[in-house]
Order: sequence, then structure tokens, then C-alpha cells
Amino acid sequence: MVLDAKSGHVLAASSAPVPLPGATTHAPQVPDEVRADFNDEHGYGVVAGPGIDESRADECDELRWDAHCARWRLQYEPPRETPESLADRATYSGGDPRLAPPSTDNRALGRNYGLGSTFKVVVAAAYLRLPGTTIDDPVPAPLSYDSGPRTLFNHNDSYCRGTAADGTIALSQALAVSCNTAFLELADDLGWDAIRDTAADFGFVVGPVGGERGTAWLAETATGIDSRVPREADRAQQANNVLGGGAVEGTPLHMAAVMGALANGGELVQPTLVSALTPPFGGPRREVEPQRRRVLTTDQANDLWGGLAGTARPGGTAADLAHWADRNPRVKTGTHDLYGGDPPPAGSSPPRSPGWSGRSTPRPGRWRSRSRWRPGTSARARPARGGWPTRWWPR
Repeated sequence: MVLDAKSGHVLAASSAPVPLPGATTHAPQVPDEVRADFNDEHGYGVVAGPGIDESRADECDELRWDAHCARWRLQYEPPRETPESLADRATYSGGDPRLAPPSTDNRALGRNYGLGSTFKVVVAAAYLRLPGTTIDDPVPAPLSYDSGPRTLFNHNDSYCRGTAADGTIALSQALAVSCNTAFLELADDLGWDAIRDTAADFGFVVGPVGGERGTAWLAETATGIDSRVPREADRAQQANNVLGGGAVEGTPLHMAAVMGALANGGELVQPTLVSALTPPFGGPRREVEPQRRRVLTTDQANDLWGGLAGTARPGGTAADLAHWADRNPRVKTGTHDLYGGDPPPAGSSPPRSPGWSGRSTPRPGRWRSRSRWRPGTSARARPARGGWPTRWWPR
């Protein structure tokens, strides 16, 4: 996804054909009583081969970010694709048998994803809105964080790179290395309301991710799906939300707009797919004017913008972009773990864990989403089509 930060115009997006108007784009929700019964029967366990060994639940008193422990989660699986629909999608690849048929998802704006650590940009923005704060302020970065039901660690089970002897880390460095515990502690100080309100100012809808959804935040174009954050969150839920999981969901389009606001000095510009409208049977041409609103002061935006430079430098989570130093990239990476579908064939590593990488350059501000993958596994709770298979999510 490439977006012009000043005009909001979508310059390019890598996606796929979208479902026809009126098609069902969201899976039905699992009934609460069915989910409750399933949760009563299944708890946390140790990941073992293609499943979860729930008999070893006592080893999961502390959750580490290596997917050592997980639990089953029940969700709806739509009916499988028919040969006719598969053949139809293949036409978009020119009928070339060497090419996989494209997904029916509009991945740029028609499908929500867990935002992973890219949501830390919003948390940092909420902090910088406070008087007297800067991107280089030291923030606590402990070895672990107690969310209530679980103890959470950084991805490497150690202190974040750059943590000082007093247990603090500069906020800019916390962004560069994506320090989980620092942002969890920071969220405790801010409170979920401040983070939620900042996200809302950045265009997120405040509401549950299940049920009826609105369209994407686009100027005069009713398509796609909105991005959301929950209204309320307890300590455990807040921890999950801050790390871009739980009830926080978004699209590459929306995160492009967030990054664009920073590149644009704190002014958020509504994305546009259509630059002008003309009546079908003639009439005056009308320019489409996107909404604009200030979400950060110029100083706050520039401070956060500068803090994102360290991610693409040696030691940062996007150090592989160091060769772009002459372009002065501003980056925030993140990975949201997803496990689901059929167990992979022997020797294969199918897509399971989408990764995000927001990359921006000053003129114009740009966002590119990319995916990196690692294998995951799943098993079915019910074999029938249209039933509810299980997916396990690290918690």
C-alpha cells in the first residue's frame, strides 16, 4: 500500500479481486453458549507437534513469546471453495497453471488483520500528547510484565536491547527494538481510555470487532471494512490490545493513513481512491475533498517521526533496510501470530503468521505492508463444512 501523505490519495496497492456486491465477507460468530462450552472443556497447554498437550498446563504459569503455550480457540469456518469458484479465480491469473489463483480478499482495505507491534505507534502518540513529554524519555522496561492471568515476556525472553542499568529504556529505542514490556508498562501509566481516544482520532472506530461492521475510512467511497479498537479493556485485555492483538484490528490502508499523518506533520488526511466525480449522464465535475484533522501538534509528530528512524538502523527490527539510509526511512514493524486451517503437508511451510512493515519517506509519506511467514498448525473441532474449526493463538 502506497499513500500520498499530503493528499491522502492511494497511489498503489497490491491486492486481489474483491467479492461481488452483496456477498458475505464476514464469517458468522460462534454462538456464545457453544464457545463457552468449548472453553470449559479446553484450557492452556504446551504446543506439541500438530496440537496442544493440555495435560501439561502446569508448565504454562508463565507465558513466553515463543508460542510455547497456547490454547484452542473456536471460530467459524466458511464452506470450502467449489471447483467452479476456483476456476473463476484462476481467470485473474490468465489461466496460467503455474500461478496460484489470487485470494478473493481485498487485502489492502477489505480485510482486517491484527496489527501486531505497529499499534505501538498509536500508543507512543498517546504518550507524546501529554505535556512535557519527548520521544527520548526513559520508560520502564522490565524483564517481564504481569497481566493478571499471565506473565508476559519480550520475544527473546530477556531485557530489550538498550535497556539501562536502572531498568529503563528511551521510548525511541523501545520503538526501534519493539520492546513489549516497555509499551505494556507505558500503557498502564496512560490507561486504555487515552490510547483508545488517540486511536479514535487516528480514524479507528471504537466498538467490538464482532457483528456489524462499517466501511473503510475513505473519502466518498463506500467500500472495504473499518478498523477498530474496543471501548473498554481490563488489564489483561489491555496488554493484548497494546501489542496489536485482542480486539484491535486494522487494514494496511488504515495504517498507511496513520503513518501518513506523522509524515504530514500531525495532520491526518482521509484516504481517497477517487479524485473526482461526474454524474453518469453529464454534469459538472466535482473534486473529492477528503476529511482532514490534526491528531498531533507539528512538534509531537516530528518527534515521533524522528523516533521511527531507529527501526531501520543496525539493531532495529528493520535493520535489513539499513541500505536505504540515503532515503531516511521511518519504519515500524510488527508480527501478529495467526494459526489456522489444515495441518501443512509434510515438508511445506504455508502462510500462517502475517508480518507488518510500515515504511515511510518524507516526500510523500508512504506505507508498504509486507508479509513474512512461519508455519503454524491447527486441528478441527468439527469435521462438517461450515462448522467451527479450532485455531490456537498464543496468549
